[in-house]
Amino acid sequence: MIGDVAFAVKQDQRVKEGLQAIEQEMVSEMFTSIPEFIHGSFRDAYAIVDSEGIQGKFFNAVERLGYILYARDRIEQGDDSFVQVYLRQHTKLLELEQLFVSVRMVYDEHRDHIAQKIQLYEKGQGLCNVTDAHHI
Repeated sequence: MIGDVAFAVKQDQRVKEGLQAIEQEMVSEMFTSIPEFIHGSFRDAYAIVDSEGIQGKFFNAVERLGYILYARDRIEQGDDSFVQVYLRQHTKLLELEQLFVSVRMVYDEHRDHIAQKIQLYEKGQGLCNVTDAHHI
């Protein structure tokens, strides 16, 4: 039941609605396997994902951090295609870290490295020109 679909695929209008419908079905199915007395809590938590409130923004920040950390690991393994994650997430994380000290603290270790990789990519240079160890 757990997995992910590439961001570009999720945004493709040919499949976007279908994926959303499938996700809703999977969530409904998941609810059948948990005790009824906690359904409300799960619905509330699931609603946070797309909300514009502070909780939704925090969830969004944590999710984006996860994308960045995964992409950094993949890039360091030699898969430069994950630079697209940097391009999509970096600027938004710079905004979100202004709202959340915890996000800033986590991203602090990665911010400059990622900015350098983006610069190299935009100049058409290989990403391997910036080498430094990272620790997740």
